[in-house]
Amino acid sequence: MKKILCMVIAFIMVLSMSVVAFADTQSTPSVARVFTSLYSEEFPAGVPYEFTVTTRVNGDSKMENKMVCGSLSFSDPSAVEKLEYDKTGNGDWYDITDKETFGPFEGFPFKDEDIKFRVTFKTPGNYMITVLIRTPLTVSAGSEVFIRGVSDFTVTEKTAEPAPESTVNPAPAEDPVIIDLRGEAEAAAEEANPNTGALVLVPAVVTLAAVTGIMVSKKK
Repeated sequence: MKKILCMVIAFIMVLSMSVVAFADTQSTPSVARVFTSLYSEEFPAGVPYEFTVTTRVNGDSKMENKMVCGSLSFSDPSAVEKLEYDKTGNGDWYDITDKETFGPFEGFPFKDEDIKFRVTFKTPGNYMITVLIRTPLTVSAGSEVFIRGVSDFTVTEKTAEPAPESTVNPAPAEDPVIIDLRGEAEAAAEEANPNTGALVLVPAVVTLAAVTGIMVSKKK
């Protein structure tokens, strides 16, 4: 009986040692990270909205400059009208709505980087975006995911555009109508002395304008 008990104890010790040895050989999780600026963001439907995918090495020597490719996916792909990728970083937008990955076909070196995207949603709602950093498409052994990042965000109703301001051009001012109330004798006396410099007293001249009414002025 003692012999059987010793054998059982020895077996348990060997098993526990093998489990510990197996645990030690497992690769530690990567400290490199990928995340987006869409986290808890709100933007309207029907309008292109720019965001960034940020990659950080965080001292992970295995991931630094490793050739990878990236992919974006949304919780409801049918709600996405258009997804664009800034291919050069200079506003050279490339449509990747129906693409599985972004970046060169052969991959790109993983490093600290901010990659620009632009998305347009058809309908409002609460959505989630998943970013994967994985092996390039040129690797025949299949795609291995190295890093995963998830963000949730909200798409609101499209803001109604304000109605254009109406501009009403004022009607052009009409030339005033002059009504001369002077008698013939006064008018003849003024015309007969145009350069004397003397003050010629004449009755008031009434100016009738279509807009301002009747204005009274003195004429010298």
